[in-house]
Amino acid sequence: VYPNPAHELFYITSKESIQGRGSFSIINLSGAVLLRGILNAEGHAEVHSPNLAPGLYIVHVEDDVYQEHHKLLIPGQ
Repeated sequence: VYPNPAHELFYITSKESIQGRGSFSIINLSGAVLLRGILNAEGHAEVHSPNLAPGLYIVHVEDDVYQEHHKLLIPGQ
């Protein structure tokens, strides 16, 4: 996940090759899923997040056989 901290735009790149259909979720620390999306065939996604409040989030990346998690910080203005 970069840049991190991020403002209104950040990128996701999977550490592993994507098998099948890859997806990502942005989850707040209460466990609520705030945003979902699909990774492209190379395991990348460009995420526009102007509605995410400042705070710490978990980025969950997965495909049919693989999962990974990353922290994402959205700083205050």
